[in-house]
Amino acid sequence: MTQFRLVISLLVLGIACLAVGIYSVFKPSTNAEPTTQADQIQTTVQTTAQPAQKVLVVLMSTPWTEAHLEVKTGEKLIVSATGRGVWKSVAPSSPNAQPNPHEECGPDGTGPVHREDYYSNIASYQCPNAFKGALIGKIGEYGVPFPVGSKFSHMMKDAGPLYLGINDQKADYGSDNWADNSGAFTVHIRIEPQERR
Repeated sequence: MTQFRLVISLLVLGIACLAVGIYSVFKPSTNAEPTTQADQIQTTVQTTAQPAQKVLVVLMSTPWTEAHLEVKTGEKLIVSATGRGVWKSVAPSSPNAQPNPHEECGPDGTGPVHREDYYSNIASYQCPNAFKGALIGKIGEYGVPFPVGSKFSHMMKDAGPLYLGINDQKADYGSDNWADNSGAFTVHIRIEPQERR
């Protein structure tokens, strides 16, 4: 009889151990991966950053306008701009005053007519490698200006706040350089997050 009880006890103990083992293998985990397609889609949506977008008016009479958008390294900056403005009023005594007394342009700026005269002072402009009067940009208050124009789409190497401006002479060459400017560009900005691999 004692042996029979011992066998029963061992059998019950074995069944209990087996049940504990099975539960530990199949119990739900709080760190488990999404198990359904709906769970996977929801997780993807939560971890995918959305593009930042904005419409900004850039006045020709202001050297720089802050876009209040942050650009990160590796993100794509996409810009399209329209509008027209005057970035320079020609003195009436100048031979270039007629028939157009103003240097008017769109976001792509004014190209050279007389190359020697045009490039004689280009180093004094905010962005020497962009046309005069063109839409330009920079990342950070002290960033290096780059050409933007009417269409721009590039992966950015620098990070910081985005500024847009007009390619006229630098402010330290005299604030009166901007006093004769008028008009504005309407700028559509889109920042696409870096693609995850």
